[in-house]
Amino acid sequence: MKKSYDWIVIGGGFKSMVAAYALASKGFSILLLENGKSLGGFMAPIRWGDFWIDKGPQFFDNFSEEDKNFIVEMVGENVLEDIGFAYASYLNGTKTDGFAIPDWRAKGEGFSNKIFADIIQRRLNSSGPPAHFETFDDVLLYDGGEVLVDEFRQMTRKFLRTEAKNLSPHANRMVTYLGRKLLFDQDISVDLKKSPIIDGFLAAQKKGVSETRYNLYPRGSNLETVRIAMEKALKTAGVDVLLNNSLLSVDADTKSCSFNDGSANYGSLFFGCDAREAEKLLFATQTLLDQTQMLPEIFHCFTVPRKSMDEAYYLVDYDPSHLSTRMTNFSNYMNAYDDEDYGIFCVEQAIERDDADWVTPDRMQGRIFEEARETGNVTCDHFKSAKSFRIPVTYKVPLTGFVDANDHLLSKVTEKFGSDVVIPNSLSLTRKETLDDLRMLEIL
Repeated sequence: MKKSYDWIVIGGGFKSMVAAYALASKGFSILLLENGKSLGGFMAPIRWGDFWIDKGPQFFDNFSEEDKNFIVEMVGENVLEDIGFAYASYLNGTKTDGFAIPDWRAKGEGFSNKIFADIIQRRLNSSGPPAHFETFDDVLLYDGGEVLVDEFRQMTRKFLRTEAKNLSPHANRMVTYLGRKLLFDQDISVDLKKSPIIDGFLAAQKKGVSETRYNLYPRGSNLETVRIAMEKALKTAGVDVLLNNSLLSVDADTKSCSFNDGSANYGSLFFGCDAREAEKLLFATQTLLDQTQMLPEIFHCFTVPRKSMDEAYYLVDYDPSHLSTRMTNFSNYMNAYDDEDYGIFCVEQAIERDDADWVTPDRMQGRIFEEARETGNVTCDHFKSAKSFRIPVTYKVPLTGFVDANDHLLSKVTEKFGSDVVIPNSLSLTRKETLDDLRMLEIL
């Protein structure tokens, strides 16, 4: 370890690893501090018997050619492959292949027509979305109109476990039921989408989209493969990594920071850890945390005959009476099956910490499995084994005061540290958004 570095990167998740590699590739000296015993964050999967279970976002999805080229450069040519988009959804007793968004056709032609008429009228009478929505409920009303707003409120309670009025408008990044609507069959939708105003809210099959996007995943493997490859890339690029080391203090005057195993001077500090943690480390306050709902989930995992599993990579369950939110069929893209050809699928259940199901996570296994059968995600009537895992935080959902608190934090950072401390966009959610944010910061 050196006494001084051009950049010190705080955190060891995907964002930090990408930033450290990109900066080192430009010739900067880099120290990466991670308070855990390994790098990777959510990329480190859970081991269950012979199976690996991804506990975070599984895919590198919606990657552009530029994104793909960068990540391949970092992890190597033969680690990732484009597996395409194979999703499904369930609503009103109907499973729809090819879409992760709700299929409103399941509620009848009349309902779809009402949605279309309401939204088109609102778009024609509006110059665009309000410049500043006050709450997530405002977003729901704008996006779905009077016809869909109550449906959206139900889905918000199911997926995010709170009322939409409590949430920041930016909670829209964490749900899949907003945006383009599936209302009509493909031929009608493609024809209607020739109008720019209709194209903005009407959905059609992806084959109608000309822009090339990639959905990347480790070739016949799991995210542990990517984590190891990224770790190796940091070493090859010359990044110094200190595990089991937390940032203890930062001195803006001497441009130095201390940590468990010593101290070092910096040219710049990059907080690749969560912004809430950055606030705590820099100012010993938790304003951002107080304006966040930390959403836990239970992951119910089942082994079933592989041939009984639906072909989709995952299915989103919008039924308001179901506990299940998303069902991921690991066997379909990561070769997660045993010698007897039993594969594994996982069902997510959003929950609160004070719920009885959190205390006894396997309490609802039977009901969850029946929901998987009802949606058509599996056709068998039994499972060989099951395990329910508690995931303490899956989404960090911003409440109504989050953006103001974040703006205040950034102002304090600039006032105390100038441009020497970099905190990336606290609302970036996907790996694609992370790459875009790092480009905007001119790190990538």
